[in-house]
Amino acid sequence: MAPKKSYINWLLDELPGLKENNIIDEDNCSKLQDYYSKQIPPAVNYQRLMIIIFGALSAILVMGGVLLLIAHNWEDIPLRVRLSLAFVPLVASLTFGWYTKLDDRSTVWQEASAVLISGSFAAAVAMVSQIYYLGGELYQFMFTCLLFTFPLLYIFKSQVYLTIYLIGLTIYTYSSIRNDSVAYSWMFFAFILPYSIYYIVKEFRSAKMQFLCNIIVAFVLINFAVFFHECKDSIAKVGWATLLPAILFLGKQFERKGLLSRKNSLLVVGFLGIAIFMALGSFDDFWRNDYFNWKNSLSDIGITAISILLFLWMLIQTIRWRAGSLLMPLILPLAAASSWYFDDEIIRYVFSAIMIAYGIMLLVKSCNLHKMALLNLGMLLIAVQILIQFFDPEVPILFRAAGFIITGVAFMIVNIILSRRFKKAETAKGGTA
Repeated sequence: MAPKKSYINWLLDELPGLKENNIIDEDNCSKLQDYYSKQIPPAVNYQRLMIIIFGALSAILVMGGVLLLIAHNWEDIPLRVRLSLAFVPLVASLTFGWYTKLDDRSTVWQEASAVLISGSFAAAVAMVSQIYYLGGELYQFMFTCLLFTFPLLYIFKSQVYLTIYLIGLTIYTYSSIRNDSVAYSWMFFAFILPYSIYYIVKEFRSAKMQFLCNIIVAFVLINFAVFFHECKDSIAKVGWATLLPAILFLGKQFERKGLLSRKNSLLVVGFLGIAIFMALGSFDDFWRNDYFNWKNSLSDIGITAISILLFLWMLIQTIRWRAGSLLMPLILPLAAASSWYFDDEIIRYVFSAIMIAYGIMLLVKSCNLHKMALLNLGMLLIAVQILIQFFDPEVPILFRAAGFIITGVAFMIVNIILSRRFKKAETAKGGTA
């Protein structure tokens, strides 16, 4: 990954001084200037961007006006003309896409081609259905569009179309819940996996990779909620208890490969998801009437198989990395599965213990690595768990109030003491260097 622009500018400003002090010769100075000058990303041409935006907006407005005129006179238009109107935009967009690939046009052209072809295909399907009164449900319309347009992702490599595809797949999934067609969502999701995996590996640390990860994680969380809805509640909870740690593990893997934590949204989503799940698991109502009941549906089988595979992958990664702090997230699926056989009150205290233990592990790790972020996250988990316990109505209100105050004061004291210790360690390290 290219260094930051500010770092490059700083280095370019230092080169003349290094040359004058004979630290580097003139030849090396020129080579460094040429090399790093090329690494500076070009500035965004906002004028050109505004031209593109307003051009697209004007095209949409013109198209909308034409469609309104056609819709107003639709019943008076002959059948053959209607069919022509349905397929002309599709043919025109296919021609535009063919020209884009033939002339190897820029990314903007590739994105536009994929969006135009997918939109015109959807419009053609809708108009033909209306002309011949074919009827049908929304999920059937989305099924047709997704099935015939997904190759556009591989032809034009369009991120905009990927977003549209995932939105369409989400609409299909939610609209097909009552029709036992959710199983096809797994197939449609599998269509885009090779593309996503290839570009995540190929363009690691790039903005495109981060966009892919963010949008796929958002899609997985939204759509897996539907898949879990189709499962028995007990199996769904095990699925969530496996999926959320898997997101955290994937973020850890990217972190170990050099991706900065502040750019690693998987770590944030995974940790927040785990924290919320552990907090919910600390209430006995969350586990009430939770027992094992296999429905033998495709959703049950799919979630169970994915959960087992993800758990085995996380177990292997934990052993390879020797990361003790990841043991607590790894235990979550086993703790959730134990709710099938143990009392709700026992499972509640198990999750409370896991949350506190995870917080303590993060505190220990923060002291070893001198990272305030880990310290605050660990204290947050412990504080949340203490607050949850003091929300128990059986505890007198005075004890709850005292618990809140003690937790807040302890949080402040630990932050002050450890922040000073971290600052002294960094100062000593800088003095040694």
